[in-house]
Amino acid sequence: MLRALLVIDAQENMLTDPSEGGVPSSQMTRQAIEQILVAARGSASPPTIIHIRNNGGPGEPDEPNTPGWQLVFPPLPTEPVIDKPECNSFKDTNLADLIPASEAWQVVITGLQSDWCVRETALAAKERGNNVALVAGAHTTYDGKTTKAVEIEQKVEHELKEAGVEIVSQETVLSWFSS
Repeated sequence: MLRALLVIDAQENMLTDPSEGGVPSSQMTRQAIEQILVAARGSASPPTIIHIRNNGGPGEPDEPNTPGWQLVFPPLPTEPVIDKPECNSFKDTNLADLIPASEAWQVVITGLQSDWCVRETALAAKERGNNVALVAGAHTTYDGKTTKAVEIEQKVEHELKEAGVEIVSQETVLSWFSS
């Protein structure tokens, strides 16, 4: 099976310390994504690694070319960066050109925010006919008004599982990428 690893919106504004506006689990999520990225890059059969970057509007924390917009994990020259204007990473981007709409391709998803871009991208990939795996512990979001981030993450995992997305552990993904 061919694999693509998506690192969605792993940007400075959200993966900074929570006291500076980052998500509550910023450090844990940052470490999980970094471990997966290191393993994928070192794999004997590496996946196609694609970084997705959200382009916020004027004055937003992820406004293009501001410090918060920068990617936390600098892409290697072989790793494309997709700048997106919408939650769905396939919409109005060339991501579909990089990942064929085929169940022969598994899209492995990490990143932010669980209840927005992660969910919408996972559902879009599934709709296109791709096999989709969401890595538990390697996606996160902000607390809601009455709901903690961890509860939102679990709700999104349940929703995506119902839609046919495979929810996998970090250990499983690391084993896929082991050399």
